[in-house]
Amino acid sequence: MRQRRKLGKKYALASMFSLKHYRDYKMTLPKADRRALDQVTYGDIFTSEANGIIFNSPFGRIVTISQSLRYFLQFSHLALLRFDGVPEYVRFQALLIALRVMFQYESLDFDADPRGIIPPAILRRLLRLIPAQLEFIAGHEFAHHLLGHLSEQRLQLALSEDTKAVLPHYSLSEQEELDADLCAIMRPQVDDDRRTIMLNGVLIWLAALELYQHAVEVIRPSVPWRAKSHPSARDRHSHLVRNIETKHVTAVRSISESAMSAVETFKPVLTEYLGLNIEHFETYGSMYLDAPNTSWRGPEMTDRVDYW
Repeated sequence: MRQRRKLGKKYALASMFSLKHYRDYKMTLPKADRRALDQVTYGDIFTSEANGIIFNSPFGRIVTISQSLRYFLQFSHLALLRFDGVPEYVRFQALLIALRVMFQYESLDFDADPRGIIPPAILRRLLRLIPAQLEFIAGHEFAHHLLGHLSEQRLQLALSEDTKAVLPHYSLSEQEELDADLCAIMRPQVDDDRRTIMLNGVLIWLAALELYQHAVEVIRPSVPWRAKSHPSARDRHSHLVRNIETKHVTAVRSISESAMSAVETFKPVLTEYLGLNIEHFETYGSMYLDAPNTSWRGPEMTDRVDYW
């Protein structure tokens, strides 16, 4: 709050959060859908869990998106997207910061300690994708409500179906996640250009999510008999590329292939790093883009002296 006050910004807690991504998304929906969503309360929250969720409560249905998800998106963009002048080691450090946010090892004091100095032109491009990504995440959670995924009957059916099928299949909840992804992008009444902007942002976000899931698998390998509530990020990515029709198909496939190429490049490096540095990775605190007194970090600063 003190940092925001120094910058001349309002510092009431409520001013930290925006409803713009929810409202902008709702305004693109058909009138009947907007009315149906009047039953849903929504808003961002400050929590270490970087996610978006919809849940039933004694006060009605609620959608929330964690403020920390923005930090994951920003630093994963720096890692996955190629910008002139960004060293490979800075990209990898950005990936580690993003992953530590997801694992809840990274301190969330980014307003006071931004973890380095990102050139303004690059920072603007990193941040440009986030509004469409947040609209999609809001839309995905809204889609669960619009598609009836949270009704008591559906929840009971999901429990009874469980994992009876012999062949590989999506459980009911996994299929609903895929349906919600498609609904979030196809339900809005927007032109193809705007829909494609959202789709491209989502494909990059899912690529970052795949790297997180890879890190989880390296650190805490899954067991095959444990039921999954979500399909993998790669499955969600592929499902969208296959099923979203757009006149910009060449550009979408280019974004998809570039993001997946970056993922495959990072995976072996990340596996080796986690194998050798797991204690450092899992230590709560702050990780930086570079060492002190460099162009990507700036001068060395002392906690509670230079920022507090």
